[in-house]
Amino acid sequence: MPGRTPISQIRVAFPDGSSFTRPVPPNGRLEVRFAARATSSVTIAVTGVAYAGQGPPPPVGIAEVRIPGVSIPAAPRRAAAPCMAGPAFTIDGRPVPIRLQGSIGALLDGRQLKLSACRDALALGPGRHDLVAAGALQPDTLVLASRGTAPRPAISGPPATSVHARPDGGYDIDVAGAAAPFYLVTGQDWDPGWTATIQGTSLGRPIILDGYAAGWRVDRAGSYLTRIRYKPQRRYEAALALSAAAFLIAIAIVGWSRRPRRKA
Repeated sequence: MPGRTPISQIRVAFPDGSSFTRPVPPNGRLEVRFAARATSSVTIAVTGVAYAGQGPPPPVGIAEVRIPGVSIPAAPRRAAAPCMAGPAFTIDGRPVPIRLQGSIGALLDGRQLKLSACRDALALGPGRHDLVAAGALQPDTLVLASRGTAPRPAISGPPATSVHARPDGGYDIDVAGAAAPFYLVTGQDWDPGWTATIQGTSLGRPIILDGYAAGWRVDRAGSYLTRIRYKPQRRYEAALALSAAAFLIAIAIVGWSRRPRRKA
């Protein structure tokens, strides 16, 4: 479908717990055969997509599903999106029921919709809390609010930065006048090979920001230089250097073997 991310793999599951996985051909048409059975439902889950771009991929699209002898009702486009509960969205390990604020039709059209908890409010105590969104619904912005509390003081903006791209794929970033914690985003797909240091001190493992990019939370104030590197790139360059050295040695050996020998 135009404007949608191609599907590369699906999983078909039945209420009895049985399931199977099938790859989807590049043309997007897949015929699946299975033994006849009596069932009340069939669940088709998208488990793989073909996307090589940067940033979050567009939504997937399924134009038609046909089961011979079965009439599949059309999705109620005007109906409100239902409340969903499960392990995909949790706070401190506890599942949180969530709902999209919009219709099923808006969801199928790939529109941006607000996501909210099904309950009116969530009680969170002081300290650190872990919010995990690991399912098909991936929020890109999170807003927390407390009722009946005084307004918080204005938060200072991000510091001024100057980015210098390096030939090895890394970045040197000059940070000036940081007055409050901020997030440093690479704009590159998340990978554990990304590292960031300030005067030799690591900022730790990269986190996922903007839904796809590697980044770090920076708590340091003031002005300083941040170095961002990609470790797999270093191994690749080292392999190229070794290959070049081996090639030069091979040329030298071949050149020496072809030198004319003097007759005794």
